[in-house]
Amino acid sequence: MTEEQEVPLVCVDLGSNSFHLLKASHFKGAFRILNKAKERVRLAEGLSDNYELTDAAMARGLDCLAKFREIIGNLPASRVRTVATYTLRRASNGDAFLKAAKAVYPYPIEVISGAEEARLIYHGVSHTQPGNDSRLVMDIGGGSTEFIIGRGLETRRLASLGMGCVSFQQRYFEGGKLSDSAFNNAETAAAQELETIEQSYKDEGWQQAIGCSGTIKAVQGCIQAKWPGESAITLKKLKALRKICQQAGDVAKLKLPAVNDERIQVFPAGLAILIASFKALSIEALTFSDAALREGLMFQMAPGAGHLDPRDRTTLALAAQYHVDRPQAMRVRSKATRLFSQVKKDRELEALLGWAAELHEVGLQINFHGIQRHSAYILENSDLIGFNQEQQLLLATLVRYSRKGLKQFALPRFNLFNDQDAMLMLRVLRLSILLHRRRQNLRLPELTLSLTDDKTLVLSCPAIWLKRHELVSADLHQEVLYQAQAGWPLVIDAKGA
Repeated sequence: MTEEQEVPLVCVDLGSNSFHLLKASHFKGAFRILNKAKERVRLAEGLSDNYELTDAAMARGLDCLAKFREIIGNLPASRVRTVATYTLRRASNGDAFLKAAKAVYPYPIEVISGAEEARLIYHGVSHTQPGNDSRLVMDIGGGSTEFIIGRGLETRRLASLGMGCVSFQQRYFEGGKLSDSAFNNAETAAAQELETIEQSYKDEGWQQAIGCSGTIKAVQGCIQAKWPGESAITLKKLKALRKICQQAGDVAKLKLPAVNDERIQVFPAGLAILIASFKALSIEALTFSDAALREGLMFQMAPGAGHLDPRDRTTLALAAQYHVDRPQAMRVRSKATRLFSQVKKDRELEALLGWAAELHEVGLQINFHGIQRHSAYILENSDLIGFNQEQQLLLATLVRYSRKGLKQFALPRFNLFNDQDAMLMLRVLRLSILLHRRRQNLRLPELTLSLTDDKTLVLSCPAIWLKRHELVSADLHQEVLYQAQAGWPLVIDAKGA
C-alpha cells in the first residue's frame, strides 16, 4: 500500500456497552468515512460477580459480529483491526467467546490492556484536535473509564479505572431507582477509584480538558438543550442534571432531550462518574470530542503514518528501567531475527521475536538464578503500551522458556498465534541466546537455519569453528537434548567435517 492508492480500512471496537464499526478510505493522507455502525450489545451486563460471561451476552456479541462481517465485505485481514476492551479483558471465559467468534467473524480480535486502550483514545483525540496545549482526555466506557494527560501527539500519563456506566448502573442504581443515596454511593465509589490518580494528575496539570464517549456526548446534548448556546460541561450543570434524574425517581420515567432510550438506561451511572471526576481532578470545564478509540486505531493503520511503533518505545523504556545490558540484548536480537527470517517470512512475528530478545534479561535486576522466570513475570504483569494482551503473553512465554530444560514446557492458549509459530520463535530465541552466551562482540561464522519438516530444525555451521569453540559446541549439543525433551528435533550440521 502507498499513499497514492485509495485504501479502505476498517476499525472495530468491541466495547462493554456497544460494539462500533468505522469504515473509511485513506487517500493522500486524508480519510473519507464510508460507513459507521453501532449496536448496543450490553456485554458488561452479562458479566457475573465471578467475571463469567453469560451465554446470552455472548450470543448478542456474536450476532453483532456476524452483522459487522457483512458490512466489512471481503477486505483482507491487513486492512481490518478489531480490538476488545474491559469486559473481554476481565471475562474468565473470554477465550470461549473469542473461539466462537472465529466461526462468524474471520478477523483477529485483539484484547487490549487498559493502558493501551487509553493510549489509542488519546491518539484519536489528538489527531482530530491538533494543538500543543497540555490536555486531559477522559472516556467513560461501559466497564472502565480512561484518563490520559498528553501534549500534542505524546502521552504523559495513562490510566484505566474499573468504573463504567454499565457496571455502575447495575451496582448502584438497582432496579433503575434514582435516589439521592444511589447517586451518593456511585459517586463515592468513583471517588475511591480516582484516589489512585488524583494527586499525580493534579501535579502534572493540563490546560484543556476533553471528553469522549456516548455518556459525555449525551451529557453535552442535554446541556445544549437546557442552556441554548452553551456546550461546555461544568460541575454546576452536571449537578443540575443529577437533580433532574432524582426528580424522575426512576430510569423508566426519566426523559432527557438528546438522549435516546438505549443511552438513558446507563445515563445516571455515567453522570455520577462524571461528577466524581470533576470533583476529584478539579476539572473546571470539559469539551466534547467525537473521536476516540476507533479513530486512534484508524490513524495508526494509515499507510505512511510515519510514526515510531509504540512497542519500540515501550521496549526501550522497560529495558532502561531494568538496566538491561543493551549491547548484549541487541546481539541476541540481531541473531534471532536473522535466523528466524531464514525459516519463516512474517514481519510481525519477527518483530515480536526481536522485542522478546531485547527484554529477555529484564529479570536480571531481581536475581540471576531463575532469571527467565523473573523476566517472564515482569513482562506478563507490566503495562506494555502498544502490545495487546496476547502479544504480551507471547513475549512472556518466549522469555520464560528461553533457558535451561523444557520438561515442563506448556504453551498457553493463543487465539492470534498458532502453536507451531510460537514454538519456532522460542527455539530460535534459545539458539540466539546460547550463541551469544559469552556476552562478547565476537564475529560469528555464517550460520544457516532451515526447517526440513514441521518440526525438525537444522543449524548449519562450519565444523572447524565448532572444533575451536568447544564450549559453544557443548552447549549446542546440550540444546539438542533439551529440545528433544519437548519433542522438537534439532540437528547441528557441522559443515566441512
